[in-house]
Amino acid sequence: MVPMGYMAKRIIAKPDWLKNANVKKLFSVSGCNSHNLICAEQDESLLNGYWMLNRRSDAERALQLAADDDALPQAFYYELYPQQWNDCLGQWEVFSVDSKRAVTIEVPETPTLEGFDIVSFSMGNQPECSLLSCSHLAERVKVNEQCLLPTLEDAKALLASDQFHGCEPGPYRILAVYSLN
Repeated sequence: MVPMGYMAKRIIAKPDWLKNANVKKLFSVSGCNSHNLICAEQDESLLNGYWMLNRRSDAERALQLAADDDALPQAFYYELYPQQWNDCLGQWEVFSVDSKRAVTIEVPETPTLEGFDIVSFSMGNQPECSLLSCSHLAERVKVNEQCLLPTLEDAKALLASDQFHGCEPGPYRILAVYSLN
């Protein structure tokens, strides 16, 4: 896995539309439901070539400004499987990072692995939809309480099995989701 960076998010409880009693919260990478936070004094210039923050302190600054929100603000660290799944061709392929943005990630000492998400990347390196939550695929595959897959092997096998074929514009990438203490 390759270090990808940090993001602060507003975590929501399982929405009623997601029919999976095991899911309690959405730790999805996508900002569609558990929204990404970038505070007012931050801007896109802080985002690295993976469209994440390089430093934990930048994510924590966004958390401080969101502390009064109803949803639970939380910082996450992400790692990326080094290939992406080309849904049209049914095969793994290489991809490149946005070279116009510096990737200088400070890797955390003790992150807690929460699981693995599968995310669409049809517009380059900016994460889009999380297939498990946005596309309701958590209703037919085994996910944990955070709506994530338990292992990298599970994520790779599901992509290769064609269960996600055509659910969102691809390609698809696997991200390890870590919470921070």
